[in-house]
Amino acid sequence: MRDERKLWKKPAAVGLSLLLALGASGCAGTAVPEDADQPIAVMATQVQRGDLASSASFTGTIAPDQSVSVYPKASGTVQAVHFAVGDEVKKGDLIFEIDPVDIQLQVDSAKAVYDAAVAGAGATAGSQDLGTIQNDMSVWSAQQTYDKAKAALEAYEDANPSKSSLRAAVTAAQADYDAAKQAYDALGDEDPGKEDAKDEMDDAKAKLTKAKTALSTYNSTIDQLENTVDTTRDSLNFARDSKEVNEGELRDYNNQARDAQLRQAELAYESAQRQLANTKVYAPVDGVLEAVNVSVNNPASSQGAACVIAGNSAMTVAFSLPAGVVQNLALGDGLTAECGGKTYEAEITEIGAAANAVGLYPVKAALADSEGLLSGMMAKVTLDTDRAENAMLLPISCLYYDSNRPYTYVIQDGVAVKTYLETGIANSESIVILSGISEGDQIVATWNPGLMDGAAVKVMDAQAETEIGE
Repeated sequence: MRDERKLWKKPAAVGLSLLLALGASGCAGTAVPEDADQPIAVMATQVQRGDLASSASFTGTIAPDQSVSVYPKASGTVQAVHFAVGDEVKKGDLIFEIDPVDIQLQVDSAKAVYDAAVAGAGATAGSQDLGTIQNDMSVWSAQQTYDKAKAALEAYEDANPSKSSLRAAVTAAQADYDAAKQAYDALGDEDPGKEDAKDEMDDAKAKLTKAKTALSTYNSTIDQLENTVDTTRDSLNFARDSKEVNEGELRDYNNQARDAQLRQAELAYESAQRQLANTKVYAPVDGVLEAVNVSVNNPASSQGAACVIAGNSAMTVAFSLPAGVVQNLALGDGLTAECGGKTYEAEITEIGAAANAVGLYPVKAALADSEGLLSGMMAKVTLDTDRAENAMLLPISCLYYDSNRPYTYVIQDGVAVKTYLETGIANSESIVILSGISEGDQIVATWNPGLMDGAAVKVMDAQAETEIGE
């Protein structure tokens, strides 16, 4: 759409044929009156400011304000058509139907897949519940084994001397053995106490061996019990971690995958249902069927319009204009459309931004009243093609031409002064003056055979001066 600002051009000259017909080139002022000494009686007018618009007519076409092409969303063989061209339809009326057999099969297939997905989701949920029970049992069993191993270690420690006391016993037995051996070694072979010393040494050695065995047995048993505690603790931690993983991130992932599959199946089922519903094609608006392009037992496709509905709430007139006219228009400008001997008021609602194949710009106007109008009727569109605001205006009757140069007579001190003008746009009554005269100048408003440059004039009746711009 074009900018709604009103852009009005002021051309430097008007080449209107009606102006050329109003004054013969060079004819005014050529005749010499019989009594040249007497002032010519004339009427006068003043240059005033006002607004002026020039208009032109174009050919337009009546069209509905709302025209809707209906495309079926499903493809297939047409089963029934309930309206014909020219019929009036209401929004929601069933226009035609497509055979639903093939699409019904798609619906049934999608429903089966969806039902299977629902059942699978239920099975997954039950499996997860069973997995939770199994995880709880694994943790409980690992906890029991760990508790027993820990209790066995504690019981063994409680029932036996401590490791430090066993080490002290080994140290004492070693000292006794060393002393007995030293005493034995100090005696000679013939010494009568040698045999007793040997018995003492052997006894001390036996005690040392027993003390070392007790310490070794203790260490071995403790190590075994502690290893069992460590192993069962690891098993307990693994069971706990497995439970956390299976019931945490892994379960969330499985749930998301399950929900995605279920949603996918659900959407496919819903899509198939919509396709089935689309086999019935309804009117989207109130109006009259301008075209029906489907028939029973023939295919209908979403690639082509099945019918066209012309809205009957309002009508428009569409026409095309050259660039020089379009650039002076704005949305909301008024115009008239003459059709069937009746004139309708309208308002411009659309101005095309791009020219068509012949260089014209499409324009659309909304008709205030559309009684008696039908889509496709031709209309004569009349609108203002140019406008001047707060411009100096002069009646067309005051204008003359000299070799296509416009001029008028300005009254100055009782004398008619031939004054050349630069003119702008005009209508049937007035013309815009761009230069040559000033606002308030008194202009000769009537023609006389003796009127020429320098002729004496007398204004006869100031009451009858022409009003500008009426």
